[in-house]
Amino acid sequence: MSEQEAVIEIYFGDLTPEKQQEILDAWGDNGNYDVYPIALLPRAIEDN
Repeated sequence: MSEQEAVIEIYFGDLTPEKQQEILDAWGDNGNYDVYPIALLPRAIEDN
């Protein structure tokens, strides 16, 4: 069995309104948070 990588992307719109506001308070409002993922979670997928 070989493994390939997959990535789960988390975007600003995926967050709760409270967490969105926390990010805006910390970093401001010009981060293109709606266009680019704010987090990438890699995971391995087994190829059967």
